[in-house]
Amino acid sequence: MKNTIKFASVVVSCLCAFEATATMPVNPNRPYTETTCQYAKERLKEAVVGSPLLNSKEQRQTVQDAIRQVERACLEEAGRTDTTPETQRK
Repeated sequence: MKNTIKFASVVVSCLCAFEATATMPVNPNRPYTETTCQYAKERLKEAVVGSPLLNSKEQRQTVQDAIRQVERACLEEAGRTDTTPETQRK
């Protein structure tokens, strides 16, 4: 009986640990693993939605970084190497 209770408590704690990791928000500052335009757009959407892991200043910086990544990746996919002028980024 004691072994059954111990086993059940181990199983429950493991299930809780797996569920906790599944509900954690993604790290918005994780590195860009792909360089496609579509991936960059998805990351921009994530950045705009926001994350509870970032304060407002970090949130703005993450969105700006994501915008630059979209510009770079989408221009590369289009076969262009020019960049958006700095005055248009503000």
